[in-house]
Amino acid sequence: MNMGCSMFSLSDSANSDLGSATFSGGELRSWEHASFGTTWNAVIGGIRELGFTINKEQKSGNSGVVEATGMSDRTVRIQLFKQGLRTTEVLINIGPIGDETISRLLLSKIQQRL
Repeated sequence: MNMGCSMFSLSDSANSDLGSATFSGGELRSWEHASFGTTWNAVIGGIRELGFTINKEQKSGNSGVVEATGMSDRTVRIQLFKQGLRTTEVLINIGPIGDETISRLLLSKIQQRL
């Protein structure tokens, strides 16, 4: 465990949402302390690890979307938005009404790669 000082603190008010995830309206939203490119690669890796079939990968500038199918042929949609040099917002939606359990599983696979 690293007990040294850090320039980045999760307790800072500007960073209070980093590292947390909220599920609302069928969508899991998380802010990750990683660059957009690193997060994009983690999303692709997490989706593949869970055995989803990627149907669409679209990335432009500061945002991107990945759509896949799997787990009872439900559609998975992950949107990424660059929020800063090392902050990326991730939105995960599973199927027409969302699935918090699968969304959190996918997010954990993404976070393992960051």
